[in-house]
Amino acid sequence: MFYKKKPALNSKKRYRIKFTDFSGGLNTLVDKNLLSQKYAVNTYNIDYKDRTLKTGMGICKLKFQIKDLTAADRESDTVLKETEFDPIALPIKKLIYFKRFDRDKLVDDDRLLIVTENGSLYSANITDLTQFSLIDGVHFNAAPNFVCYRLNGDDVVIMTSESDDMIIWDGVNPPYSVPDAPKITSMCVHYERLFVTVGGDKSAVWFSDDLDPSNWAVNLNEAGFIEIADSLGGLLKVVRFIDYVYIFRSYAIARLTAYGDQTQFTLNQLFTTSGRIFPDTVQVCGDRILFLAEDGLYMFDGLQTYKILKNIEGLFLKCDKSKCVAAFSGGCYYLTLNDDSDYGYVLKYNISDNSIDIYYGPQIIDILPICAEGYTKIALIKKDDGNVYTFDKSGCFLNEPLKKLWITPITDLNYPELDKCIRKLMVNTKHDILITIVSDVEKKSYVIKGKDGISITDICVFGKYFSMEIKSETKDIYVAKPEILVDI
Repeated sequence: MFYKKKPALNSKKRYRIKFTDFSGGLNTLVDKNLLSQKYAVNTYNIDYKDRTLKTGMGICKLKFQIKDLTAADRESDTVLKETEFDPIALPIKKLIYFKRFDRDKLVDDDRLLIVTENGSLYSANITDLTQFSLIDGVHFNAAPNFVCYRLNGDDVVIMTSESDDMIIWDGVNPPYSVPDAPKITSMCVHYERLFVTVGGDKSAVWFSDDLDPSNWAVNLNEAGFIEIADSLGGLLKVVRFIDYVYIFRSYAIARLTAYGDQTQFTLNQLFTTSGRIFPDTVQVCGDRILFLAEDGLYMFDGLQTYKILKNIEGLFLKCDKSKCVAAFSGGCYYLTLNDDSDYGYVLKYNISDNSIDIYYGPQIIDILPICAEGYTKIALIKKDDGNVYTFDKSGCFLNEPLKKLWITPITDLNYPELDKCIRKLMVNTKHDILITIVSDVEKKSYVIKGKDGISITDICVFGKYFSMEIKSETKDIYVAKPEILVDI
């Protein structure tokens, strides 16, 4: 008698599969169900440039070690003792860098100025950030704009806002105000004139007399303004770039040619957009300008505008763009992405290699580049805080570890129609991490202890579709080659 052969009860095969290689970075453009596993649908506080997860951005107190630039030995390598910012009692709302040369002593006398929440102004030389002095007679109702200027042979800092008179200070004598100046929202120096945008109806760009930023008498020989009345929005920011003044409006960019005689000034419209431009994000970055608009991040070369970093536009949806500020330093564009919470993002974009780093932690509300003798640093202030910080690679905010995250897209492991079970997890991690496997039917988390070599963990996760979340709450992270054994 012959019987039909019955199939084996367990016909599944076991495969070893590399789950991700971390090579793609963040991608929010493609749906997570269609995205390759080399990308992350969310990640922060992690450096993944060499296809491993390593310790990313952190924040520490601002410190300096500055050369002793005395007249006798300006070229010496003598270094002063390290100076660290000493916190003040009041929250800080604005940082100002006053680059100053002392002509009497023939030494650099760069100052860090801070504006507190109550509108007071303090100053310290960057070689001693523990000695801040209150500048008498100065009060700001709003966070001021500033620009450095060479006035009558001396370096001065000009400070003003939409609700405050212009203040000019040389760092030695008492500051003085210029009540006749317009209420300024942004300013730049171009051929010894101050070009500014103003509050109110925001329909004109003003310019001072040449060689005298305190003279705003409107006539053909001194100061003046150029009015632009159309439907492209208010005039929000001016920047000097490749020998022109560029005017950033709500929905357009214009170029002002302004050499010498003001009767020869000419204006050209270059770019229009349907998405509003956010002026505090406009930064000259070497041979280009970067700015954030309602529909994403743009690069402008003086003639053409190009959208960049399209793959991370989802990150911009997480913030209130009107709260965003930016700075450029050391070849990198820094952009804060904040909302009404106490936490926020900072995007660091390296314009030379197009790489990015993402900080997520206590909210940063102002960023200031400092270019002292031999030093380039980024100064930061935190929401409701009286300290000044800078970025480092510690993976911490001060000494408190920042949370670190990498979430992969969803994968069917190339068998969309079959049920599967992940049986083992293999990963090289030098520090403790939490790995969560999320499927279409269940979610399980596993603590992986850090060690040298590969850690193998027995797991059991059923489903057809899977994603992996890697989390760390330690100071450092090192994760490489996550693989799974799966029954299919």
